[in-house]
Amino acid sequence: MRRKIIAFEIRIRYPGWRLDWVAPNKATLTRPDGEQYLIVFPPWSWQRLVTWLVPAVIWLWGMWMVCVGALMLWRG
Repeated sequence: MRRKIIAFEIRIRYPGWRLDWVAPNKATLTRPDGEQYLIVFPPWSWQRLVTWLVPAVIWLWGMWMVCVGALMLWRG
C-alpha cells in the first residue's frame, strides 16, 4: 500500500518520469532524457506509528469528554 501511495505522489509531482523499485525501500526515478536518481525511503517502524497514535488517542479521548460534558450541560 505504501508503494502505491509513493508511486501516485511521484506521478503527480513529476509527470513523464518513471519510477522503478530496486529494493524494498529504494527506488530509481528516471527523467524523460534518461538521467536517473536513486531515492532511499526510511523504513516504516512501530515507533513512528506509536508517535502518531498516542497523541491521536489522547485527543479523541479529550473530545469524548468534551462531548459528554456538553451533553450533561444540555440535559441539565
